[in-house]
Amino acid sequence: MMRTKKKTYCAFCGKEIRWIRDKSSGKSVPVEPRCMCFIPDPNGQQIFIGLDGGARRGREVQDGLIGYHRHNCAMMPCHTILSDKEARNRCWA
Repeated sequence: MMRTKKKTYCAFCGKEIRWIRDKSSGKSVPVEPRCMCFIPDPNGQQIFIGLDGGARRGREVQDGLIGYHRHNCAMMPCHTILSDKEARNRCWA
């Protein structure tokens, strides 16, 4: 009996996403559901999240390592915008 994976959707844009646990911080990272092949390249334009959760710069190819693009939606709130209360608390910290 084969179980189907439960699908997860972004709360902000409604697109389907997957979660991969980051190996360095232990937090889950939202990624696009379609995997792609890439080769590591320090001059690459794209950043891929590997199956182990590590982020690597590279470029997309037909065959190579398997990775995912991080899910970035325009409607996701930015953490750099602080409320007045948070800004006051940070300036005294």
